[in-house]
Amino acid sequence: MLNAVRSRATSRLEEGMMLYDTRDMEPCWGEPGMDALHEELFSSLRGLANSNDGDFRFGFGLLVRQVEHVFAREEAWMDAIDFDGALPHREQHARVLAALHQVHSRVMRSELATGRDVVERLLPQWLLFHTETMDSALARSMQSAEAETMSLGFGGTMPRAPATVH
Repeated sequence: MLNAVRSRATSRLEEGMMLYDTRDMEPCWGEPGMDALHEELFSSLRGLANSNDGDFRFGFGLLVRQVEHVFAREEAWMDAIDFDGALPHREQHARVLAALHQVHSRVMRSELATGRDVVERLLPQWLLFHTETMDSALARSMQSAEAETMSLGFGGTMPRAPATVH
């Protein structure tokens, strides 16, 4: 499946199209909260890519906060199920956030070309790969944990946070 996603992504890049069309993304195997967070993030990227320079400066900061929120949500889910893959997943989050903060400082100094490259190309590429690898593994583990909880007779479901970004 990952090769098919890479293939679609590569062909879209060759066509000169932006990568963050969510048709390129597979849902996270029935984790609606995670899927909603991803859809909202890609929607924000599309909106920011189409914004004027003044709105872009302000919007980039909002995007950084939104990414922080998405990552915090995912990390809370990891903690809730004692996810085995948490360390490399968190490491990827930390590296991307560090890069976004560095780019944000450049955007605040009106160096918009770098910020636009991140919004239009780099972050969408990374998110597509991250979603198909790290997030899909987290989603499967969440579903396994929920199934195990139910099989032990505890009933109910894993705690799920609302997907809305504030």
